[in-house]
Amino acid sequence: MPQSQMVEQHELQMLAEIQEAKHQFQMATPEQKAEALHHLREAIQRFSHFVLGGVVPDSVWAPAGSGAVDAVTIPLGTSLREGMRLLMEATLRHADGNVSAAARILQIDRATLWKRVRQHEAKDSKGVQEDLRRSM
Repeated sequence: MPQSQMVEQHELQMLAEIQEAKHQFQMATPEQKAEALHHLREAIQRFSHFVLGGVVPDSVWAPAGSGAVDAVTIPLGTSLREGMRLLMEATLRHADGNVSAAARILQIDRATLWKRVRQHEAKDSKGVQEDLRRSM
């Protein structure tokens, strides 16, 4: 079997695991919900690491059918800098790009938020490889 078919097969198996975990969560009793949610999140994380390189789109965590994201998931082991970036980006999306509104939500000065967003944009443009060299 060619490698591309093997990868596709593995992706399909992972998606089936997600569907099964989702079904188990929906059918769980209130006492079982926390454990079922944990299994669902693990299945999504495994899929994201395999297919998406570890990036889970906000839409995965949003309630079905809602256009808005009302929570930000920051995995354990995420650096504070990266966690702040994720929170700022999600808040800006929630505020439809309005920096003043996002700053009010985050309870920081608008200029501070703008400065941090620009710092992250500049850092992103330099690339992740520079960060890796620094961490070694």
